[in-house]
Amino acid sequence: MMLTDEMTFLARFKNLVASTLVYNTDMSYVTLKHNITSEKYPFEQAILHLLVTDFAIGYVHPLVPNIIPIGLLTAKPANKLTSDLKEFMQNSGDEGVIVVALGTFITFLPKKTLDIMLSTIARFPQKIIFSYSGSTPRHVGDNIKIVKWFNQNDILAHPKTRLFITHGGVSSYREAMYHGVPMVCIPLMIDQLDTAAKIISNGVGTYVKMKSLNDENLYEAIVEVLSNEKYSNRANQLSAAVKDVPMNATDTAVFWIEHVVKYGSSHLTVHKKHLCVTEYYLIDVIVVIVTIMCITGWSLRRLVSMLVRGIRR
Repeated sequence: MMLTDEMTFLARFKNLVASTLVYNTDMSYVTLKHNITSEKYPFEQAILHLLVTDFAIGYVHPLVPNIIPIGLLTAKPANKLTSDLKEFMQNSGDEGVIVVALGTFITFLPKKTLDIMLSTIARFPQKIIFSYSGSTPRHVGDNIKIVKWFNQNDILAHPKTRLFITHGGVSSYREAMYHGVPMVCIPLMIDQLDTAAKIISNGVGTYVKMKSLNDENLYEAIVEVLSNEKYSNRANQLSAAVKDVPMNATDTAVFWIEHVVKYGSSHLTVHKKHLCVTEYYLIDVIVVIVTIMCITGWSLRRLVSMLVRGIRR
């Protein structure tokens, strides 16, 4: 739905409905398909939650002590590229490389969509590395290298990478942000629309809807991000913020797991688990306040009525 942390009433209403109905429907499908007996509140029953995120590239929100943001788990310093990819990247000149990857689950694109993407990116002076496992099309621009798979994190980390055209997967977004690469997002599914919203909200790129994708709007989106330094500058700024941490994600996760093993989690767990519905939602307190207000209002009304009758006499 492309919602950010700044929502109107209608947006907040949509968010509530989607987070309740869509999540429950998805979980019900998974539990039925795999014959899983789910507990009523499995999330709340866990003693420790490791949240793979960084507030620098997401939305700031309060967390209880046993929910620990550990940072970006899949994003990390690059390993060495294979010789052919290293040569391809190094020979890109000052223009650099545009990376195109639409996720490991996208093994096929409709011919029209693929033709639009290939014809559009062929118009740019940059070299293009395109991750696509479908049938290789006949007509591919001289600047385009199509490969079945490459280590996305390592390619994005290369100093020659100028732009990332992505479907908006969570890992893809985190890796691009870790390495300071601006993006053009073409979201395909629900959570990828959320990623597109984050890209725009954080000022690190733009997006094009898959349904309305054509040569011109994709070309304009790529030109906008490549030609305007504000996107790369902002991406580099957030990248520095993400990396400026005392421990990486793996070490942070290990620390908190060992901490809970040693000392338990009672000092991290909120008292909410022991509250009934009436206490948790302050229903009893609200009832008392409303009762006092009603009694006060009724008393004032009676008093005014008595004074008016006294004056008339």
